[in-house]
Amino acid sequence: MTLDAVRLVLQLALGGVFLLSSVGKARHPVAFLRGVADYRILPAPLAYAFGALLILAEAFIALALLSGLAVGIALPLATALLIVFSAAVAINLRRHRDMLCHCYGSTGGERLSARSLAQLGLLVAVALFVWSGGGESIRLVASPDDALIAVTWAGACLLAGRWVLHSDEVVGLFRRICKTCARRASAAGSHAP
Repeated sequence: MTLDAVRLVLQLALGGVFLLSSVGKARHPVAFLRGVADYRILPAPLAYAFGALLILAEAFIALALLSGLAVGIALPLATALLIVFSAAVAINLRRHRDMLCHCYGSTGGERLSARSLAQLGLLVAVALFVWSGGGESIRLVASPDDALIAVTWAGACLLAGRWVLHSDEVVGLFRRICKTCARRASAAGSHAP
């Protein structure tokens, strides 16, 4: 896989992240706007205005990155927004505030944590990497098969990133499974003649 192909896959993955985010926020805009104000970074009227612009900006970024149109505008905007989000999360973590993230709208129950900051850091790195290629990687899609392969790889990247960011939960699940298996083996061994 060439560097341009990797950039294309990551561009599509980043577009998918912004699509999920904007749809989640647009489904419950009032709750999301309250969530932006809850960060206490901006005065409430500005926070509501900024939140409304965020929904539109994220939808634009998603469509641009997924279609390959206006990528030269979308990538710097995406990078800037991700850096702003990182700063807002870092400020509230430093304040020791226990609050919802509102990262993908206001319906999810994910709380602000170091994981939120790590996720944003990963997305900033992806945006910078894709931007370093000029955003012209979409020209690699020569056929519907190419598009399907790129979208499949982008989905795999999203799943892998999510899995890595939640690895502590995955390890805990495996430990519980192993303990259950060990208890069963122990119980079966004690019943053996």
